[in-house]
Amino acid sequence: MPTRRAFVQSFLLLPLCLVPSKEPPQAAPAADRKRRVHLKDVHVAGVQYHAAAEQQVLHALQPGQELVLKREPGNPYDDRAIAVYTDNGRKIGFVPQRQNRTIARIMDQDVPVKARVKAVNPQARLWESIEIRVEEIV
Repeated sequence: MPTRRAFVQSFLLLPLCLVPSKEPPQAAPAADRKRRVHLKDVHVAGVQYHAAAEQQVLHALQPGQELVLKREPGNPYDDRAIAVYTDNGRKIGFVPQRQNRTIARIMDQDVPVKARVKAVNPQARLWESIEIRVEEIV
């Protein structure tokens, strides 16, 4: 009859019996390792002055659609200005001035920041018609 000591020793030796696979584990591609960190959701400001004021542009925006954010440090109204563009280069407005401080600081450190359309409401006032989600890529 096996003793308690023999039983415990068999479990301690168990890892030595495992055979490693012949192929090393594959590292995930760099794109798969990146993740999006939610920074904030905002309504796009200044829509009434840019391409999104055109109904066809507004109706073409879809939830989940990728948008491009570009810093405009030379903007005469806001040195932290962040313009919002469609993926085909049409300017639709700005991240609101009262909500752009943190995002501008992150972008100024060359950290990738992306935006996606969260919601579009053509019946709302133009400055409330497009809501976006701003995310940091880490």
